[in-house]
Amino acid sequence: MPKIAIATDDGSDLGATLDNPMAFIVYDVADKEILSAQMKFFDENVMEVIGDCSVAIARGCSDRLKADLNSKGISTVISNELMPDSAIAEYLKIEKGSIGGTNYECKH
Repeated sequence: MPKIAIATDDGSDLGATLDNPMAFIVYDVADKEILSAQMKFFDENVMEVIGDCSVAIARGCSDRLKADLNSKGISTVISNELMPDSAIAEYLKIEKGSIGGTNYECKH
């Protein structure tokens, strides 16, 4: 089952960058359906948190991190959306209102 990581700076807004967000919301997805979502916090190593994801989404990403992620098989997606649920809906090409207020399981 694919996992998609969405950067967030405050738990409710799409992160400005993949490089140093407060946390990632990691969505488990199957056939364009979100099965679960977990908020994962980290200190320094992005790969410890999103290493098992196939896609990482934020409003920006440094070229260095983008190259590192791509070399590990993680695609980077830059989104203009403001909210994580809207960004994943846009990526999955599903109706933005169909996700609405995902409850996140928190992992530290």
